[in-house]
Amino acid sequence: MTTLTHISPVIPWAPKNLTLHNLSESQIELRWSNTYLDHCLEHLVQYRSDRDHSWTEQSVDQRRSFSLPSVDGRKLYTFRVRSRHNPLCGSAQHWSEWSHPIHWGSHTSKESIEPPSLFALEAVLIPLGSMGLIISLICVYCWLER
Repeated sequence: MTTLTHISPVIPWAPKNLTLHNLSESQIELRWSNTYLDHCLEHLVQYRSDRDHSWTEQSVDQRRSFSLPSVDGRKLYTFRVRSRHNPLCGSAQHWSEWSHPIHWGSHTSKESIEPPSLFALEAVLIPLGSMGLIISLICVYCWLER
């Protein structure tokens, strides 16, 4: 009599050595390496900018690269990748852990905040200064009338 034993599914290691390359001013390419044959894996890339609340996901079959055609250099992007076996090479149910994240771009902190324009300062300071001058003149007039 033959007995069957349950074998745990093989879960690939998380992709590693993530790198980003500028393809043009507004296009970047994410590349990574893995420990399995390329034709046996499918990948899931997640990315978001510092202004996004949720991740965008993109499936990548049998390649170790993903290109994002439109990026804004004023945003900070975060990318991560995970892998699983495709149905031709094994169980396609279990994803690997996420790779370590990689970042591209700049923070929206001090570097990307534009200094207030001269027009905005004039729009606030001139009316406030005028009001202060009028109130001061009224106070001086009332003091002299006593």
